[in-house]
Amino acid sequence: MEQFKQYNIQKDDVIYQLSQLKKLVEQLEDVGIDSTDVLNKIENSISSVRDDTLRIALLGAFSDGKTSVIAGWLGHVMDDMKIDSDESSNELAIYKPNHLPEKCEIVDTPGLFGDKQQLDGNGNLIQYSDITRKYISEAHLIFYVVDAVNPLKESHKDTVKWVLRDLNKLSSTVFVINKMDEVADLRDEDEFAHHAAIKKDNLLEKLKRFVDLTAAECEAINIVCLASNPNGRGLDFWLEKRDVYEKRSRIGNLKKLTNQILTNNTKKDLINKTGIDVVKDILVQNLTMAQSQYSSIDAYISNTYQEIQVITNDLAKARRAFIDAKFDLVTDLQLSEKSLLGAIYVLTPEDLKIFVDGEIGYSNNDVGYKLRQNIELVCQKHFNYAAGILQDLTIKVEHQLYQSEQYANSLSKAAFSSSSFALKQLGKMPVNTIKTTVFTARDLLSSMTGLSLKFKPWGAVNLATNIGKWAGPIGIGISIFSQIHEQYQKQKVEQEFNEAKNQINSLVMEHFKTVYDLLSNDKDAIANFAPQLGVFQQLLDQQKQDLEDLQIRKAKLIKISEDFKKIGSSQLISAQFEKAV
Repeated sequence: MEQFKQYNIQKDDVIYQLSQLKKLVEQLEDVGIDSTDVLNKIENSISSVRDDTLRIALLGAFSDGKTSVIAGWLGHVMDDMKIDSDESSNELAIYKPNHLPEKCEIVDTPGLFGDKQQLDGNGNLIQYSDITRKYISEAHLIFYVVDAVNPLKESHKDTVKWVLRDLNKLSSTVFVINKMDEVADLRDEDEFAHHAAIKKDNLLEKLKRFVDLTAAECEAINIVCLASNPNGRGLDFWLEKRDVYEKRSRIGNLKKLTNQILTNNTKKDLINKTGIDVVKDILVQNLTMAQSQYSSIDAYISNTYQEIQVITNDLAKARRAFIDAKFDLVTDLQLSEKSLLGAIYVLTPEDLKIFVDGEIGYSNNDVGYKLRQNIELVCQKHFNYAAGILQDLTIKVEHQLYQSEQYANSLSKAAFSSSSFALKQLGKMPVNTIKTTVFTARDLLSSMTGLSLKFKPWGAVNLATNIGKWAGPIGIGISIFSQIHEQYQKQKVEQEFNEAKNQINSLVMEHFKTVYDLLSNDKDAIANFAPQLGVFQQLLDQQKQDLEDLQIRKAKLIKISEDFKKIGSSQLISAQFEKAV
């Protein structure tokens, strides 16, 4: 049936447009806009449109032939449709024909035209119930059927005004002047046209008087003249002679007119019913806010890249300074080790205690603590310059983070001033991306609080197991001096003295080897002695990645905005929306 075909074409088009809109909204997640609620609304709108049924409301008096008009228009007689003759009823009658190729609802409103007044429980006059208003306002077509002899009674004035003005249904209402066979010969085209013109003019004049139609509204009003049941022979008879019926009744004029109305109005009616305007408003706010936040991002990215480059150069300088210091340190450590080993070689029993106390460090609980302290002082001396560069780096990074935070705060203030709703939608947009970068960087910096360069290598190895090994022989060696003076038994203690020297020699070599191992290559040396260099590099790499992400998101936002403009000509995306994006 052509009338259903037109309705479904418009319905499918709305579903397609909503689906395209949904695809675009899904992409907003990529630029940091949380659109979960919007997507749910669009999905609900798609379901609402998909489930929508063509609804026709019938207005008019019982005797004006509403049943035959709708049956002739559908081309089907509905046995279950009994137009209510009780015009004192304020109830609706809703019919859902089961034998049609498409679903539809036919809503009859008998109570609108009765003379009997209806009162509510408080004694107030009931004119139009909420349910009546709902069904008529949601109807895709309204057939206002009137009699050809007296097309519009004065008693219909309030109802006509309510439908055309209060409900704003002028464009979807068809005034059907029925029973033209009572005023004209249906087989005489000229006579029919003559009387049809008179009836239309008569009806139009009444409408002008009832609702003050403008000139434009007079041109747009939908009026059709027909005879839905020519000569009263019944629709069962006429529908067996469809060609004759179409020509005699002029029902084809009603079909043609309703097709035009469905083509022009269905899309708009469906869109209004879905509440998609609310979705549109939210999208406008989201995109406007996103564009506002991304608009100045290029300058921020450029400035931040420049600062990162300066810090990167300083970091490279600190790395080179550390590597140079490491080379000089190893040289000094080797000289120091050689000197100590030479001193151990020429030690005499008389010198042993003095040497151990002065160069090694010996107590009941520890051995070698002075040696370790001296090694640390040598490391400190060589790494002081690199430590100074790292301190400057920390200050520069803090300054750069402060500027990023200030920029993010300015974006937040702009979003707040433009819309309170905006604050709820920041999501992963520039503000949050930048602030997350700042917070992450500060967490890394805070992990280095109180540290300069970590010059103590002893935590990396376990010397405790060897301390016991060294302590015994060295302790015996120290006690030898008193034995020599008391007993002068040189031959007896010579073996123990040599063992003590060997252990001191081993202790010194093991301590220096520990440091050499940690300095064996640049990567390990930095990890063990200057971990801040790695932390700074991690921080810079993360910032670069975040800046790249911002650039990618901005490019996606531009693409999405362009895509929205492409669908700007549809009824879903109004000119206002197109302008906004």
